[in-house]
Amino acid sequence: MAVFGISIFLSAFLLFMVQPLLGKYLTPWFGGGAGVWLTCLAFFQVVLFLGYAYAHVLQRISPRTQALIHTGGLWLMVAWFCMAAWLWGSPILPDATTRPHPTADPTLQITRFLGLSIGLPFLLLSATSSLYQAWWATASRGISPFRFYALSNAGSLLALVAYPILLEPCLPLHAQAWIWGGGFLLFAFLTLWIARTVPATRTPAAKAQGDTGAGTGGSFWLWTALSTCSCLSLMATTSQLTQDVAPVPFLWMIPLAIYLGTFMLCFAGRFRVLSLDIAAALLLLGTLCAIALLDLMNDGHLGITTQIAVFSFTQLCACLYCHTALYETRPEPGGLTRFYLAISLGGVIGGLGTTLVIPHFFTAHWEYPLSFLGTLYLATFILYRRPSFLSRWKWPLLVVVLPLLLMQSFVVMKAASGPGCVEQSRNFYGILRVAREFSRTNNVTAHVLKNGAILHGKQFHTGSWTNEPTTYYGRITGIGLLLANHPKRAAHHPLTVGIVGLGVGTLAAYGQPRDVFRFYEINPEIIRLATRSPWFSYLQHCQATVEIAQGDARLSLESEVNSGQFARLDVLVVDAFSGDSIPIHLLTREAFELYLKRCQDDGVIAVHISNRYLDLLPVLAGIRKHFGLQWKVIDNKRRPPLNNHSTWVLLSPSSSALAAVKTTAPANRILPTDKIPSLMLWTDDSSNLLTILK
Repeated sequence: MAVFGISIFLSAFLLFMVQPLLGKYLTPWFGGGAGVWLTCLAFFQVVLFLGYAYAHVLQRISPRTQALIHTGGLWLMVAWFCMAAWLWGSPILPDATTRPHPTADPTLQITRFLGLSIGLPFLLLSATSSLYQAWWATASRGISPFRFYALSNAGSLLALVAYPILLEPCLPLHAQAWIWGGGFLLFAFLTLWIARTVPATRTPAAKAQGDTGAGTGGSFWLWTALSTCSCLSLMATTSQLTQDVAPVPFLWMIPLAIYLGTFMLCFAGRFRVLSLDIAAALLLLGTLCAIALLDLMNDGHLGITTQIAVFSFTQLCACLYCHTALYETRPEPGGLTRFYLAISLGGVIGGLGTTLVIPHFFTAHWEYPLSFLGTLYLATFILYRRPSFLSRWKWPLLVVVLPLLLMQSFVVMKAASGPGCVEQSRNFYGILRVAREFSRTNNVTAHVLKNGAILHGKQFHTGSWTNEPTTYYGRITGIGLLLANHPKRAAHHPLTVGIVGLGVGTLAAYGQPRDVFRFYEINPEIIRLATRSPWFSYLQHCQATVEIAQGDARLSLESEVNSGQFARLDVLVVDAFSGDSIPIHLLTREAFELYLKRCQDDGVIAVHISNRYLDLLPVLAGIRKHFGLQWKVIDNKRRPPLNNHSTWVLLSPSSSALAAVKTTAPANRILPTDKIPSLMLWTDDSSNLLTILK
């Protein structure tokens, strides 16, 4: 039993160690947003289903033949890893030749990359839990194989917790990849050992302790539906947390940990402490909390910590019900591969539904209420089919459930647009909302662009402020002072400015005749709103020549440096960090090497680091120290309605441009830089967000 348990635990650990590893490796190529992680989750759910299908199909042949086929597949993958290490320098991380084209479809590119790097090995590992449990059951050992499923989820949860706490801070990505490859090799040896113990033919399965079904008529489609709702809750909560609450990568892990933890609790056999009736009561409570949460979020009455806690609790309630129902409707051991196949199919439906289907039909986060609607319908269906304490209250409960469904739909419809919304759209990079605001104090109207709770720009449409730069880019901000007082302005020479992050094009307000303002923007929907919508006109009114490069800024800048066809920049504005989900690859040593090549010898790199959750100053202090740059940090207070609070860091090999940036405005201050500690230099291979949490 020990070897079976160790193998199942190790396979689960490897499955969930590789997911954040590859997610972190991939994220920089696609703008650093939560869409990358959601697409990765959907891909892994699909491959998990294929792994369970593979295990289910193998049950048609003898156990010994199954073991030979599976072991042979694992050692073929070991050979593939050896060849990949020779080609790429890493067993699972492809080299730079696999980078996507800047304008390529991100979903297809992520799928292609994951399939190339880890697809088949992940499929074989995915089959471990159900396949090895089936082998265990064929030996008539009299011990429940379902306990191995709880052990599998424990391994998954451990990997998920250990990655951000131990692996990510201590090891670079390529070292993590080699450790993962070593773990896979160990797993292949353990499987060789297990294959020797698998009987040549099936023996009648003994009645294992606690393995009788719950008698509620579990079926393939019921299991699939329960799993779909559970996965939908996982994906929807992840989307809500990382796009509407606080889009920081740490929050990717919380919903997945809840998802795995509830599986572990509900499949713990006789150690379970939760009945289906209690889980149903918690589901009703979670639904009420979800309704209240959405309503309060819409009114802006909840703090960040409260939102995270309530979202996590509501997901916990939904997953506890679904996974408790799965356990209580489980089949006899002989049908466990079909059972796990249904669970994995539900994961595919939930994963693809939230990444491909729902975003094409809804411009708001409808997947969150839909997960509760589906779970409540299933709970009502199961309630009518099984004798229990709650079944005596079928009609009262149904009377309660239906109003809850209607109330929830109403709340989401209300929250979908928000006050003053004039346009809303959704794509891979999130939900964009344009809203109209009116200032009673100044009697002016403005349009604002938001992605979740993050402001991406604001433009007034009445009075003398029509083309005035606003929010983080006003004339008293660090970037405003730099563009207005750059030495070339005094000499009446044109400026060549590169801007990473378009927003609504606010910085184009500083453009003068003969200037060139080149914007780098990854989101095509933002480009459309800034250039072709009736809400924002900064680009149309700009006196400079305006250019837009679509795609990841770093990939575009690298292509420009290699081609040598573009004039070097006087100012490079890196404005990608106010959205809280920071693209780390824009703050690494390799990124600044690229920036310095793209800029003039006395060029200025202006980095906007306004952020509610992360303190990026120590990171830039490490960059300044490594490259020997001059720097100035300008912090300005919020002065509505034109300016928001912002912090800008100006770096340059030369002090001349920085010396021209002075401020006497009472809302501004130049921070003393000698007291800012520098962190370990971030590189493409090694970075850690935990060290800069505020």
